[in-house]
Amino acid sequence: IATGTSTSDGSVTSSSTFRVDVIRRPTTIVYTGALTADYHDPAALTAVLTDTISGAPLPGQTVGFALGTQSATGSTSVTGTAAASIVLTQAPGPVVLTASFAGSATYQPTTTAPTFTITRAQTTTASIGPEVILQGASGVTLQARLLEDGTTAPVPSGQTITLSLGGQSCTGT
Repeated sequence: IATGTSTSDGSVTSSSTFRVDVIRRPTTIVYTGALTADYHDPAALTAVLTDTISGAPLPGQTVGFALGTQSATGSTSVTGTAAASIVLTQAPGPVVLTASFAGSATYQPTTTAPTFTITRAQTTTASIGPEVILQGASGVTLQARLLEDGTTAPVPSGQTITLSLGGQSCTGT
């Protein structure tokens, strides 16, 4: 509540009381980042935050990203773009992704929730056992190496590999 006073030559000519309601401006957030990434790889998350009425970007605001059970935050740039990265440790499949702005004294909160898909990591398998096996040998030990993205052992360890030779096969971890 505020009181307004008008004066003419130093004397009060009128006085009134009025109420001012400050309304927070609506905001819009648009997710612009990746919608899929491999397990155990980083997911590049980006979103653009704008003033809904003017369309102007909102710099210096915090945007939260929640990807399934993992989360990160990013601060908006002069273009209203916030960015974050999350290394995916959840099981492959679809997960809910939310990009949200909690609001401020000037701006209303907003959220968007596209579906994100975590895909299986690429793996390679290579035989590291014997390359020549003599006919009539009483036994042979087969070995293989499983690598994620061609360079590192998979996480979690203990993955099962089936090894075959002729009509026989066995499994190993």
